[in-house]
Amino acid sequence: MNANLEIISDLKTFITLSATQPDLKGQKVATIMQDFYITFFPSNLQEIIAKQCENQLISINKNRKHNYKINRNIAFGMMKNRIVEVFMVCNPEKILQHLEDLFIQHIEPVRLGRKYAHQRVTVKARSKYQALTNYKRAL
Repeated sequence: MNANLEIISDLKTFITLSATQPDLKGQKVATIMQDFYITFFPSNLQEIIAKQCENQLISINKNRKHNYKINRNIAFGMMKNRIVEVFMVCNPEKILQHLEDLFIQHIEPVRLGRKYAHQRVTVKARSKYQALTNYKRAL
């Protein structure tokens, strides 16, 4: 029974991801499942490495005013190019230790009570810049 609930939960998450990330390439079941697993693998690996950094974060937080946490956006950017190396080299512990050190170098303070409203940029400001021409188009 629990296995069925986990599958349903995974499928809900996958449907949510596919709605927000329409880059799913395949039409066959095997290809879609590969896309499903490759979507979760980097985030799970990042979470495993971040869990191993918790003891260092606790010691860092003792001496500082704010609690600090790992900047997950920068951590993912540093990790995504090294995922393949973890499986290709003979000594993956060295790469994983290097990733832990990089994660600890990029930490950010957790400031409670921040409630700044998000200011949306207009569509025109987000669009590509178009230079004005000095002539009238022929067509």
